[in-house]
Amino acid sequence: MAGAVAQPDLGMLLSPASDFWTLSECRDLIFHVEEHRFTLPGIGAMLEACGLEFLGLEPERPSDRTRFAAEHPDPAAARSPAAWHGFETRHPDTFGGTYRIWARQARQGRTGSR
Repeated sequence: MAGAVAQPDLGMLLSPASDFWTLSECRDLIFHVEEHRFTLPGIGAMLEACGLEFLGLEPERPSDRTRFAAEHPDPAAARSPAAWHGFETRHPDTFGGTYRIWARQARQGRTGSR
């Protein structure tokens, strides 16, 4: 139909991964007072500035870790925020859900792995 306005795809709001299922999640999604966007290299830099060592991250789906390992056969890559950032750039759907970042107090003499 000529002149029709494209409607936004709201399918993600119906997904269980959506932050739209409870009042508090809806409030956080739509009315959050202050929102921050972080990159994995930025998170790595913050950890390093706090004297912490990035150990890796745990994606929500185990298949994403398998795909990362297939693309990065060197096990040290899993401890690199830059490697995870490249993976996120190539596969943005990987980070649609929650994932855990693992870190520990940096050991003496070690530098960050950004």
